[in-house]
Amino acid sequence: MERRVIGILGMHRSGTSLVARLLNLLGVDLGPESLIARRAPDNPRGFWEHPAFTAIDDALLARLGGRWDAPPSCAPCWAQEPALDDLRVEARAAVEAFASAPLWGWKSPRACLTLPFWEPLLAPAPVAYVIVTRSVLDVARSLHVRNGLPLAEGAGLWLTYTAGAVRHTTGRPRLVVSYDAL
Repeated sequence: MERRVIGILGMHRSGTSLVARLLNLLGVDLGPESLIARRAPDNPRGFWEHPAFTAIDDALLARLGGRWDAPPSCAPCWAQEPALDDLRVEARAAVEAFASAPLWGWKSPRACLTLPFWEPLLAPAPVAYVIVTRSVLDVARSLHVRNGLPLAEGAGLWLTYTAGAVRHTTGRPRLVVSYDAL
């Protein structure tokens, strides 16, 4: 049986949790519900995001000199750096945890920035992407309320994440979903 993978990408506060949960209900294995359904006041229905993938993405961004809200500038071949080998070992283990799942996926807004690191680890399974979009102003307002970010900064982050998701999935199977249309 061939394994298939779905990557759910999109800027924070854009509806990626909603889309991840919908795909999960349609049969995409995101991991044990006890891990992925973590709730918070800003996301009362759950994040639907596997903590291993999030932790690795946070570690990657930190090593590259950034954070989710302060994306780093990266050299063209950053994802192949030997200094990331220990994170590659962790990432392989996270991916291999789904070895028996015929259809699995992960949701991570941060993967809009870190996807070049993940893609070689997903091979040879075919990967398709769902990119979730939402109005830049709605995202910026939500980030302002949740994180206190100025609207211009939130809009800049939206552009960085959205451009990353589009750039890193060019030439690959992908579907763009509008949060507002849902």
